[in-house]
Amino acid sequence: MLRRIDVDGLRVGMFVCRLDRSWLETPFFRHRFLIRNRKQLEQLRAACRQVTIDTEQGLDLPPAANITAEELAPAQLLVAATEEQAHSLGRELVTAGGAHREASGVLEQVLDDVRLGRGVDTQRTRQVVKGLTESVVREPSALLCLTQLKTRSRYAAQHSVNVCIFTLVFARHLGLPGEVMHDLGLGALLLDVGKARIPVEILDKPDKLTPAEFALVKRHTLYGRRILEQHGVSDLVLEVVSDHHERIDGSGYPRGLKGKEIGLYARIVGLVDVYDAITSARVYGDPVSTLEAMRLLYQWRYQQFDHRLVEKFIQCLGVYPAGSLVEMDSGEVGVVVRVNARNRTRPVVRLLLDRSKRPLAEAPLVDLTRPMEDGASMTIGKVLDPLAWQDRLGEMWNEETLAANV
Repeated sequence: MLRRIDVDGLRVGMFVCRLDRSWLETPFFRHRFLIRNRKQLEQLRAACRQVTIDTEQGLDLPPAANITAEELAPAQLLVAATEEQAHSLGRELVTAGGAHREASGVLEQVLDDVRLGRGVDTQRTRQVVKGLTESVVREPSALLCLTQLKTRSRYAAQHSVNVCIFTLVFARHLGLPGEVMHDLGLGALLLDVGKARIPVEILDKPDKLTPAEFALVKRHTLYGRRILEQHGVSDLVLEVVSDHHERIDGSGYPRGLKGKEIGLYARIVGLVDVYDAITSARVYGDPVSTLEAMRLLYQWRYQQFDHRLVEKFIQCLGVYPAGSLVEMDSGEVGVVVRVNARNRTRPVVRLLLDRSKRPLAEAPLVDLTRPMEDGASMTIGKVLDPLAWQDRLGEMWNEETLAANV
């Protein structure tokens, strides 16, 4: 028997078969599951108002006389981000900024070396990845914020560093071992090293590539593998570099692999690679918002990507990843500093501009899971393109100011 009930009436042992909202607004990636513990109860009570239970697959509502005070206890409030947490993030941003700058510099040097026929300094790249990994383990939101400070002029190095950061954050979320996490980050940082063998005029061509040009660009994965095979990197790194453009439906390159023929780590980096590419300004196209990027990944989850990884990636970053520049429905502009794990549509935001788009003197921190002092709720209206807002934000949108504000 199906029964629609308020979330306050839920108990461990009940079988939920329908929620009252989209899965994107909850921590759950399926709407049919058995409630096994108090944590799931709290998550349901925080995310939903009503759910539908199936009494044939789980417990029913108990008789009124048997309902205990504990079972009717109100849902626990989501833990709001405190100013202390924000200051911790600000401190990590300073350290992360140094690691980020070093990674960009090292990657640009690697690409220059390969263009000139020199070898890859794998020892230095490993040290760079070590620094990024340590920052992600301490506070992933710091480097995530820095991935949003994008420019059109340095796409190649910027993209590889961002893919490395997103990959490390995702690996942390998946609970991968430290050694795997480090090699995965190294493969992500060097995923496009083979493009140094492709003429710049083809890579920077704003128009559609000819079939011959595209065939040459596709060879960068093979070039990259051959370059790194000479430097004693692990098979995991080689797999990532050679196979990150393979797709689940067999439409990728260079070998047209399908499904599980593609290694897990190449599937992870391939997904992250596309996410950063479509959210970045490139010579041949404008970026899409992070929200639109998540929608596209979800749309492509069975054709191009492993659907389980897509769902976990969205869960990892949230609908509004840390560092996203957003406009509230009331007009204020701010930066997302932390994702609320229990409700990915309501992150913690540091407001930068008021409704008239003037800089705020105090830059308040707002947890969107909590009502304002007047009882009203603040929600995100849209995601903004940081490049389009650089002139208006001025010095508010740089590494040093972000560290001071978040």
